Amino acid sequence: MEQSDIDVLVRDSPRPPGGPTTSGLDGVEVDAGSISLLRQFHSGLTNLRADRYGSDRLALTVEVLQATRDALGPDGVLSLRLSCDELAPWAGVTPDQARGQVPFSPTW
Repeated sequence: MEQSDIDVLVRDSPRPPGGPTTSGLDGVEVDAGSISLLRQFHSGLTNLRADRYGSDRLALTVEVLQATRDALGPDGVLSLRLSCDELAPWAGVTPDQARGQVPFSPTW
């Protein structure tokens, strides 16, 4: 993905048709689970980037979470689904790494 593609993803992630707040939802779940694009950025198996998204593999998820929080407002429920074990300890996300990925920010 080029930076322009990432910018579109971050901009449009929290804005499904109708938007989360105008659709009558109390909140949304951001998917960084086992088959998601965000998980691919977290993993050393799939993220071989040489830019800031490679050096900080959580950067894209943080950007998507912040954009989603901004779209939801302070009262909307925001959850995050994580892949916590890729069963590839030589390069993939492990339970120990996942434990460190959870507390992104107390403001979300």
